[in-house]
Amino acid sequence: MKYIRSVAFLFVVFVFNTNLWAEQYTGVRMSDTGDTASVFSSKTAMAEYATNISSQIKGSTAAILLVLGGVQDNYICHLPFPSKHKVRNVSFEKTDRFEPYLSHFDQAGVKVFLQVESGDANVERLIKIILKRYKHHPSVVGFGVDVEWYKNKSNTKYAEGKRVSNKKAKLWEETVKSINPNYRLFLKHWEASKMPSKYRGDLIFVDDSQQFASLNDLVAEFTQWIDAFQNNTVFFQYGYKADKKWWNKLKNPPIDIAQALLKVDDSAGMFWVDFTLKDLDE
Repeated sequence: MKYIRSVAFLFVVFVFNTNLWAEQYTGVRMSDTGDTASVFSSKTAMAEYATNISSQIKGSTAAILLVLGGVQDNYICHLPFPSKHKVRNVSFEKTDRFEPYLSHFDQAGVKVFLQVESGDANVERLIKIILKRYKHHPSVVGFGVDVEWYKNKSNTKYAEGKRVSNKKAKLWEETVKSINPNYRLFLKHWEASKMPSKYRGDLIFVDDSQQFASLNDLVAEFTQWIDAFQNNTVFFQYGYKADKKWWNKLKNPPIDIAQALLKVDDSAGMFWVDFTLKDLDE
């Protein structure tokens, strides 16, 4: 966040950077698959991890990036709740596995962004299905798309996700805000080139890069992300196993990394990945 040096500049920032006073979120990324399932099994633990991290970042709000819809081998997006309707490239379950978690987050005061790995499913349709189902929860504050899994096809130019066009980004955001004007949409990838080239709106841009040589290396790359989207809110997702060789030497990894990044952008959101949450307890 750049320093304000004049009344004129303050006016410009107010007009063009609506995120100056936006709420800051810190917490964890959560899913219920693979080696993270044991952590996910406890809704209390999920809220506690997020709250613990947030409590150490002054002024921040505890939040979770909750991976609700995951892509399957056939590029179908699987949603863990029932539906009476058949939706192209979307599968459902017989029971709702996420409702109890969101109810707990409501009580715990933890905010949630519901994230999907869309595959070949229509993203606008996913937004409507998911947010209409869970909009009654005060914990829900937005929706996210992991672009790595957007139209991703193995052995094609979209193997790491298709770039989000300006038109699609605008449409997705309008769809989110049609459910609740206060909701925000985030787009996630480690490459800025996968983001819309011009459209910015009220979007949040999330960088989930990994495989850094050091903390300085992480800060240097994430700073490029801050510069690329300097008029929008940015989130960072970190703590991957590939980086444990150096972050494990830090006294307080989630906070030490967050504080280093907050020196560059003091409004950025910080999220530790669930893959290594238990490692923090060792």
